[in-house]
Amino acid sequence: MPPKADQVLPKREAGLFKDVMRLYETKSYKKGLKAADQILKKNPSHGETLAMRGLILRYMDRKDEAVENIKKGLMHNMMSHVCWHVYGLVHRADRNYMEAIKCYKQALRIDKDNMQILRDLSLLQIQTRDLSGFSSTRNQIMELGPGLRFNWIAYAISCHLNGNFDTAVSVIDSFIAQVDADAMKMSETERDTDFCKSELHMYKNMILMEAGDPAKAEDHLIEVEADVLDKGAWLFRKGTLEVQQGKFIEAEATFLALFSRGLTEDYRVHRGYQSAVLKLDAKTFKSQMSKKGMSTPLSSLVSTLTSSEISLVIDKYKGTLEQVNGRSAAFKRVPLSGMEGEKLEENLRPYMEKLLKKGVPSLGSDLLALVASDGVPLKDPSSVRAHPTFSIIEKLACELKPVNPMWATFLEVQLKEICGLYEEGLTLIEVCIGQVTDDKEKGDLLERKARLLKLSGDIDAAVAAVDSARELDKADRYINNKTTKYLLRAGKEDQAEATIGLFTRHEANPTHNLFEMQCSWYELEYGRAMHERGDVGRALKKYVSVEKHFEDFSEDQFDFHNYCVRRMTLQAYVDILRLEDHIWDHKFYIKAACGAIECYLHLADNPPSAEDLGEPDYSKMTAAEKKKAKAAARKKKKKQEEKEAAEKAAKEEEEKKKAEEKAKKEKKDGEDD
Repeated sequence: MPPKADQVLPKREAGLFKDVMRLYETKSYKKGLKAADQILKKNPSHGETLAMRGLILRYMDRKDEAVENIKKGLMHNMMSHVCWHVYGLVHRADRNYMEAIKCYKQALRIDKDNMQILRDLSLLQIQTRDLSGFSSTRNQIMELGPGLRFNWIAYAISCHLNGNFDTAVSVIDSFIAQVDADAMKMSETERDTDFCKSELHMYKNMILMEAGDPAKAEDHLIEVEADVLDKGAWLFRKGTLEVQQGKFIEAEATFLALFSRGLTEDYRVHRGYQSAVLKLDAKTFKSQMSKKGMSTPLSSLVSTLTSSEISLVIDKYKGTLEQVNGRSAAFKRVPLSGMEGEKLEENLRPYMEKLLKKGVPSLGSDLLALVASDGVPLKDPSSVRAHPTFSIIEKLACELKPVNPMWATFLEVQLKEICGLYEEGLTLIEVCIGQVTDDKEKGDLLERKARLLKLSGDIDAAVAAVDSARELDKADRYINNKTTKYLLRAGKEDQAEATIGLFTRHEANPTHNLFEMQCSWYELEYGRAMHERGDVGRALKKYVSVEKHFEDFSEDQFDFHNYCVRRMTLQAYVDILRLEDHIWDHKFYIKAACGAIECYLHLADNPPSAEDLGEPDYSKMTAAEKKKAKAAARKKKKKQEEKEAAEKAAKEEEEKKKAEEKAKKEKKDGEDD
């Protein structure tokens, strides 16, 4: 259907319209707006120009006017793909993705082969996880542009994510065949060719593995060994596939090769090695490999393993692995999870002795992880005290005291803490503090003292202790953050803000910088403090800020949809997509959501009146009276803020004078002594 006569621009205006498009793309918005206005002077009903004018206004933060222009443009030319595309771009900028997709699809009904609209549509489809639509769109793009590497790889990813593994592998094979025939290039630059080839082979292998054919995946892995640059990743994948097929002897040798390459402290390799030694079935192996941290089959399956299986694993660590690297901390720590009784005491003694000599503050946490049930560390004090491993640790802590009395006493403090004996722990920590002169060590001890005081319920004393630790090292961000958290728990919000402000750029108001840095833990703690005080408004503001951070995390995916495919970091791209699928499960988001819900429920049950808000009832006023009342309210609010600022400054000045007087007095007393 031909366009209406008033929608066809004369030659001069058509050239100006091209300038509008170019100026928008180069972000010269003012010049673009001026050019659009020139066209509209002679052609006020030209739909595409109105739409482009609206798009430019949207990026000049004139949203209402922008939407009005775009709707006018659509009204004048409903059959223009440009108008629908622009309307979709505005919806996308407002994060209204479903409406944007509708607009893009409408534009494609008019111009079905428009590559730019198809690309924009595919980005929104993967962003919203419309995987079948994404696959269909990427297939269409590949058919329209078969000479571009990006289109082939993106289509393969879409098939993979959609569960069409055979198609994904076939697409990658076709692409590699064209590269071999010199019909296409593997990478944008020659220097990246080897890396891109390596990544593509490993990605194809990832698809084969997820397709549930480990034998085929292993054959492919061996075939491409020479092309893979990351030998560590290649060996780990090979070991994983061998365990899945039941090739336990080969898998053990593969994971042993990884240890020989220096990955002795990587607990993923330990999990794979132990799975091979214990000959775990594929389901149990998958469960073990999904675990995090220092968990291994020996620690998490210890209650289901036979004594001979436990002995086998321990012997491997004591024999074979000791020969690989006798200095590895993990090789000495991992076997302890499967020991008990006299054997545990015999092996734990040299382990503890070495770390006590070094003065390792985290020894207590390390040892208490052994006091576990089914691989889960115990937290209940009565269960901990009744556990036989705890008795052994307690006994050795006393016997090894001569090795390093101060750190042995500190270990006892940690044991007292887990048992809930806070008063005894505080007595012992004071002994430790009296024995040290090094500021760094003293800071660790004061932090533990603060923790004990907090657990015992004396939050004010805890704040004083942790602040003393902070004063010893003002460049330590960790202890600064810990002090801030304790201050918030104690209800000292102003002091907490001043403390964390020492590490922010905005000296006047650190909350702006903390919001920019997406410092969720601080906002949650501040919101909680305000909520407990009854200041629902400020609490809700902080909870909503955390929610905004998570929306930004989700939005940040847009940065990777094109970049990762272009740079061929395909495995990492798939991993980040799967991570984003569970971003809303994060504990910070759940806390913020629950806090916000409680605030909303409180406001629903106790709606604030106009008097509570400090504002008159504007609904009964004329326009002139309303304007006058609002001006008076602003003036009153400004005076109140100035008064509060003056009172705060006077208070700070008074505290400063008191501190100076105290310092002078202490100095004088010292001179008298």
